[in-house]
Amino acid sequence: MKLKRSTRINIVVALFLLFVFLMHVRIVGKVIKYWPNLGRDVESYDRRFDELKKELPPHGIVGYVSDNVVRDGIHATQYALTPLIVAGDTERALVVGNFHGPAGQTELVKDPNLVLIKDFGNGVRLYKREAE
Repeated sequence: MKLKRSTRINIVVALFLLFVFLMHVRIVGKVIKYWPNLGRDVESYDRRFDELKKELPPHGIVGYVSDNVVRDGIHATQYALTPLIVAGDTERALVVGNFHGPAGQTELVKDPNLVLIKDFGNGVRLYKREAE
């Protein structure tokens, strides 16, 4: 039995729409699963920087170094430190260190002109660039 061309096209379109629908159901399911913790995760991330904020100027640009850019990255840190601008380099007068493992805290900061000002004890550090 041979189907008409229009029938075949309708079947392909229907299968595509079904696939798209199922993908959306999957995404919505994940959002619903993680929704209750979403606000708490953002709030706890922001709290990590509370003490650091007291040491930073009210505006300007700070550098950034981290051992895990993929996990939270510079964008979440930028949000936490607003209105400061967080640049993705270590060439600024002040550099924020955002670490999740003890090894990264020393291995990533190899620049001899970066001097640790304060370790806030929760993976957050503040460095100062000394004159070269």
